[in-house]
Amino acid sequence: MGRYKQGILGAFSGKVGNVVGSSINGIDYMKGLPRKSTKTPTLPQLMQRSRFGLMADFLRTLGGVVKVGFQSRKKGLTPYNAASSYNLEHAITGTYPNFVVDYPEVVYSRGNLLGLSDQEVAAAVAGELDFSWSNDAPVGGSGGTDKATIVVYNPAKDKYVVAQAAAARSAETSTVELPADFSAHRALGYSGR
Repeated sequence: MGRYKQGILGAFSGKVGNVVGSSINGIDYMKGLPRKSTKTPTLPQLMQRSRFGLMADFLRTLGGVVKVGFQSRKKGLTPYNAASSYNLEHAITGTYPNFVVDYPEVVYSRGNLLGLSDQEVAAAVAGELDFSWSNDAPVGGSGGTDKATIVVYNPAKDKYVVAQAAAARSAETSTVELPADFSAHRALGYSGR
């Protein structure tokens, strides 16, 4: 893959002949078309492809949340790639070919602010989840004005409910309404800032 600055024709996106142009994080790239391999994949390759596909499927719908939650990433790494990398390492369990997502270990937000502590989730009313936490914003930090984002995932339906900027950290509580088809299934709640 080659990086270029305003080549003969300037930046382009898409396929032109046997090269593909794209722009990632404002940097223009040009690469040759890939060739299909005729070699049989090795077991480690199959294992990595399986793990990667599982996590990609899980995070795909959370693109907007991950873009905000992993924005303070390493240079040259997109938020989605940073989230994938972290969760591939920490949130996949099992043995090949039976890898599964370890839902309690999934993280969609990492940054400079402290995570919410003493979190609790309760279903007080049908169709609603009440989230509560402690306001432990450091002195000189955000002061609790940073907003919590809450994600509820239903593995049986493979659906998410996302409440972005649901409440300020200082509010210490937020209620999320769930679709009616969530009521018969176990749902997992995640909150972050």
